Amino acid sequence: MSNIQLIKSVAKGFTLLELLVRSPDPLTLTQIAQALGHTKTSAQRLINTLLDLGYLKRIEGKRYVPGNKVLSLSFQLLQKDNLYKQAQSLLEEVSDRLGYSVTLSVLEGSEILVIYRKERARYLPYAIYTGSKLPPHCSATGKALLAGLPPEKLEPLLKGLRLTKVTPKTITEVDELRQELARIRKRGYSVSNQEFSLDLYSIGVPLLDGRQKIAAAAGLSVPIKDKRDKKKLAASLSDFLSVGEAISRELGYQGPYPRLA
Repeated sequence: MSNIQLIKSVAKGFTLLELLVRSPDPLTLTQIAQALGHTKTSAQRLINTLLDLGYLKRIEGKRYVPGNKVLSLSFQLLQKDNLYKQAQSLLEEVSDRLGYSVTLSVLEGSEILVIYRKERARYLPYAIYTGSKLPPHCSATGKALLAGLPPEKLEPLLKGLRLTKVTPKTITEVDELRQELARIRKRGYSVSNQEFSLDLYSIGVPLLDGRQKIAAAAGLSVPIKDKRDKKKLAASLSDFLSVGEAISRELGYQGPYPRLA
């Protein structure tokens, strides 16, 4: 096998893995072949190879999902990541202290990748977990990350971003989103007020590094019923901002950090 052929086969294997990781449902051989533009025979060879290596597993109905080896590698990688190590324990502590769900996210292309999640109660029809992908325009961490991008990176992203209407309160116009991002930059943190779920009020805080750049964002999800207790809400948001600052200091950030207005 030539080097070019070898590289192509490796690329096909990773493309198949990415397809299954991103798919919300298990896929059949036919679906995989169609999505990749391969013949069934070619797709089956790829599947068999990844099955043998433990990166895929077959479930009922001859459908395929990522194997446990993918999860194992992802977890090992996270354990070595400085950002994850600095943030995970502090976010877990504040979640226990306040009783609310927390999320740690980074920007991956035009989506938000969740790299840590502690869920206290479920207010969504589906689970959010490590590895989940979320839309950036309606999630608190997503808007915080977008607001931290320089114009030369933000504008191309906005032009290709689908502003899907998740709830009646979701921002669906790009000019309105630009205005919202300007408010976030001025305020220093983001808010998603029933934009991702009608049952949630969420805050997103930037996690800044020694280069004065946003490395990630942390989110706190407050049940909408608790928003009515303004004193408790203000205390929770202030506490969470302090956690964001503490993580940023651990990452080497030395500048001023946002405070609750």
